[in-house]
Amino acid sequence: MTGVLLSGAVRSIRRGWVVWTVSIAALIALTTAFWPAFKDSGGMTDAIAGMSPGLVEALGIGDLNSPEGFLWGNLYALLVPLLMAVAGTSFLTTLTARQEDSGQYELILTQPVSRTAALLARILAAVGAVVVLGVAVLLIQLGANAIWDLDTSVSRLTATVALCALTGLVSVGATALAAGVSAQPAVATAAGVGVAVAGYVISALFPLREGWEDLQYLAPWNWALGGEPLTSDTDVWRYLAPLALSVVLATTGVICFNRRDVHAP
Repeated sequence: MTGVLLSGAVRSIRRGWVVWTVSIAALIALTTAFWPAFKDSGGMTDAIAGMSPGLVEALGIGDLNSPEGFLWGNLYALLVPLLMAVAGTSFLTTLTARQEDSGQYELILTQPVSRTAALLARILAAVGAVVVLGVAVLLIQLGANAIWDLDTSVSRLTATVALCALTGLVSVGATALAAGVSAQPAVATAAGVGVAVAGYVISALFPLREGWEDLQYLAPWNWALGGEPLTSDTDVWRYLAPLALSVVLATTGVICFNRRDVHAP
């Protein structure tokens, strides 16, 4: 029965997964195609030189003329991890709060399955979708690098994409918690996207204000991406900390779900 629940959840989001994959693939391909223009242009470097160093670091645009700096500033400092977080949120909201809001959950729970199994199958489906999306992103980026001659470390690019996927899993965990507490799709969506957006703001912008610098280390976004993995080796804890948080959030969501009534609002 668990396998049936999982396969049904996967079928429910496979079309959305294709849309997200194609959209991010297009973003990566179009952005990478501009590399030949950037690598020989000094105009952007001159423009950045006039900006505040703190702002340049926050935006991740300190070295757009190197392959790693170009990819980091244009894709992986913000866009790709944020899109993966939004995708993970969308997957799980579709499988939980939206199905409960439409009355489908009540029908599922009339079957001989536990609430825990029903929700866990949906969480696993969303987690799997984010992981497979991460694999697709990596393969697309490697292909784009080969086409437009971006010479980057494959291991560091792999680490970067993996950490982006982990930001998506933190949002999945936050969505699971919100869906476990409430049947409102808006609440689940706000929780997942809000964790990602707040994490970026705290990690990137709080250091610009004197006295707020240390608060950046509270953000899961900083745990994953604060080490700029495209240009330096990543410590193991940067993988483990966001993963552990996502597990705690999802587990708490399952507990809350088991303690409330399930019904269409």
